[in-house]
Amino acid sequence: MNFQNKLIGCLQAFSNRTAIEYGQMQMSYASLLAKSNAITRSLLTLILDMVRVVGIQMSYNPDLICAMIGVMNARCTFVFLDGALPDERLKTLLADLDLKYVITASNANRLNKIPEAEKLQFFYFDQLTEAVQEKEAEEIMYPEFDGEDSLYVYFT
Repeated sequence: MNFQNKLIGCLQAFSNRTAIEYGQMQMSYASLLAKSNAITRSLLTLILDMVRVVGIQMSYNPDLICAMIGVMNARCTFVFLDGALPDERLKTLLADLDLKYVITASNANRLNKIPEAEKLQFFYFDQLTEAVQEKEAEEIMYPEFDGEDSLYVYFT
């Protein structure tokens, strides 16, 4: 069994329970899966090339977790691009990783101020997930996961 199948199974099995508490906000496993699925669906629909690396530049909050799961379930690698990093470090990361796509929040996109980011296509989390309903968690065709697949997460 691989990570994605096990994760999806757990999110479905505990759908009515609280997955995340963040300040006054609570998110159920069903909501977590629905938002993650919106990201997965968008990546599978909007990205036609066989990209395997997607940057995520967001604040530390539950949406970041949803984006991470969505990217992993699309069989992509995610790279967290910490907005607190110096510009030079972000420029180096963009050049070294040859990123094409970044998921960000419309109020947290620091990368668009870096000239090297002009080549990036930005996906805004709030737009990708704005119409999400919990029932959507069951309506996605995930890519086939193979037991030999690797799961890569790059931390910067």
